[in-house]
Amino acid sequence: GERQAISKNHLAQQPTSTLADDEQKKTRTKGFKNNPLAKLFLGLTIWALFQYIRLKIEPYIFGRVINSCDEDQLLFSQTPGLLEQNKLNSIQAALENHPLLGRNAFVNFDLFGDTEGLVVRFNKDGIKKIQQNNDLQHCSPFVDQVIRNDANAWALRVLVFHPEQDLEGEAIKIHVSSSLGLPDKNSFFPYQVDQLWVSVPPGIAGGHLNIWHNRENPANTPGAEAAAALAPVENTLTTLRGDAVTSVSNYKATAGKLITLILEQYKLEEQYYAKAVEFEVVQVSDEDHEYIIKAGGEEKMEYADNQEF
Repeated sequence: GERQAISKNHLAQQPTSTLADDEQKKTRTKGFKNNPLAKLFLGLTIWALFQYIRLKIEPYIFGRVINSCDEDQLLFSQTPGLLEQNKLNSIQAALENHPLLGRNAFVNFDLFGDTEGLVVRFNKDGIKKIQQNNDLQHCSPFVDQVIRNDANAWALRVLVFHPEQDLEGEAIKIHVSSSLGLPDKNSFFPYQVDQLWVSVPPGIAGGHLNIWHNRENPANTPGAEAAAALAPVENTLTTLRGDAVTSVSNYKATAGKLITLILEQYKLEEQYYAKAVEFEVVQVSDEDHEYIIKAGGEEKMEYADNQEF
């Protein structure tokens, strides 16, 4: 009997829901629904949480851009008269009608337009193969002159441009140089890019190398003005920080080809360096848009239409 009395007293002490309480709850709920500031705050909180997850986690799932440039590194500098004239003449003669030149597809066919070229990828053990390769040894004076001792992987590119009637267009569209082609989900920017104007037609109009800071990439900031528009000058080296954004304008000339040599220089961490190829030549053919990789004397054909490499 005593226990029953306690239980009844306990129940009697419990708060009971009243119409007034229900009305207060409805008012609070209705108040939130009708409060734009509260809804905005909740929306911003959810958005911020989503962005945090995207920025912190997504790169490790889908890959990220690995940039080894120094924060205070110069955007570009120039060195006129890089090579002795006899060495420059040798490179010009070799590249004028090089047997390995093919339609350019370093990233995709649209980006590099009607240019011709090839890519040579190599690591520290492959440097000597540039000198030993009959098709590439003429490039050795350029490579020897600009190669960095603290880099450990490279992409040597040949670009041959053709004159156009429309100077308003671009021979090479806006891009960041990245031709190393590591088999990895991440993308890699070189530490430094060295570009030598090997051959410049007399009386050329156009053909400027346009340069932007990466943070002012016109692909992300439409209308961003280039930091520099450098006219091509034969035997002049332009050294760029590896994350620089560049394009090359169309040019007109009555005779001769506009030819450039480019060396992308990478500083790879050990885990990524292990994926760098010792030596390979990438060539794109005109007829079937296939590229040939020549590595260690072997040839491998792979379909490359609109493929990044």
